[in-house]
Amino acid sequence: MKWIDGSNIDIKKYSGEDLCERIADDMSYINQQYWSDCPNFIQTAMYIIDFDTVLNMEGFPVPYYGYFTSEYYAKIVDSFRLIGDDKDFDILSKAGNIDAKYSKLLSEAKGSKNWDTLYDEFSKELDELESELYSNRDFDLWSLLYEYLDVQIRLI
Repeated sequence: MKWIDGSNIDIKKYSGEDLCERIADDMSYINQQYWSDCPNFIQTAMYIIDFDTVLNMEGFPVPYYGYFTSEYYAKIVDSFRLIGDDKDFDILSKAGNIDAKYSKLLSEAKGSKNWDTLYDEFSKELDELESELYSNRDFDLWSLLYEYLDVQIRLI
């Protein structure tokens, strides 16, 4: 099987947890444009790891803030669904809808007095959703991702 860097890898020698650790280590030095060459289940893990990294370093990374495009964010959201995390899938879906709504409103209001009010509303709605994310409740996202990877490895 092809790995993130284009090399061959024997995926069967990994557990889901070990594979997740290797993905996290390797993806940081591989250009993101090559990620799509990997099998879908590896991409799923990369999207979740990437989201979690930005979340922990910068805060709730919806597209408005420029960390992810809307298309990339949609892949992140779908990844949560794929691993079976329906609650965070719903939260991120709502955040994406809020982001789309306020991005348009904020763009239209740029330079006006209304911009600050809109931005405050946007931030408040995102803060409320962020408080419900896996990182702020007693939920082990990583065990769910490891289990997902374990299943995918067995299917190969």
